[in-house]
Formats: sequence, structure tokens, C-alpha cells
Amino acid sequence: MNMATTLAVYASVCKHTARPFVFPGSHVQWDSLTDMTDVRQLARQQLWAATTPAAANQAFNVTNGDVFAGNGCGRRSPIILALE
Repeated sequence: MNMATTLAVYASVCKHTARPFVFPGSHVQWDSLTDMTDVRQLARQQLWAATTPAAANQAFNVTNGDVFAGNGCGRRSPIILALE
């Protein structure tokens, strides 16, 4: 469920096979900001939640504030740059 990793793998496959990268989501998603979380931070949180009695049976939403937009928010998208 990590969109950044999924898109990176898809972009790499497209580049390797000389196929065009076509964003697999909707236009709304392409033009919107999506939050991302560093996998190391997420792993630390999951370890904490699994080993802290006070965290039992609780739901957590972990994010470090990184955002991504497929369209690059007016700039060249990192995904598009990776394909060039």
C-alpha cells in the first residue's frame, strides 16, 4: 500500500521496456497532493505499537509530512524525470 514504491517500480519497468509511463490513477489523484511516510519512521512506529502495552488495540495514522503530486505541483514530476 505504498504508492511511492509502487509508482517507482512501475516507472522503472516502463523505462526498462521502453514503454511510456501512464499514470495509473485518476486525473483528480494526479492533480492532488498525497501524503507519504518514510518507511523507517513507519517501522519504528509499528515496533513501538507492537511492544507498548498502552498502544494495544489502538489505531494509529503515521505520517511525517512528506507530500507528493503526480503532476509535480507545477514542476516536473520526479517520476517523469526518472523516465527521461
